[in-house]
Amino acid sequence: LARLITTAQTAFLTANPQAKDFLRYREMGLSYREIGTLLGKTKDSVKWMAFKMRNLGFFSSTLPKTTAVQLDLLA
Repeated sequence: LARLITTAQTAFLTANPQAKDFLRYREMGLSYREIGTLLGKTKDSVKWMAFKMRNLGFFSSTLPKTTAVQLDLLA
């Protein structure tokens, strides 16, 4: 199963080269609108990318660690 997930993730990254940038911007705590501006995509396109990437296991629905730190949610 892990190999299948890795294969699916690799295929997604190949088909969507901006996905790596999306992950970096998400980790920085940027909003979908801000990420869209940087990637030249609409907010809805970025939301779609996030939905697909979450389903492929790139990340969970939780806040990125940097965002949680900025909001003082981590002790």
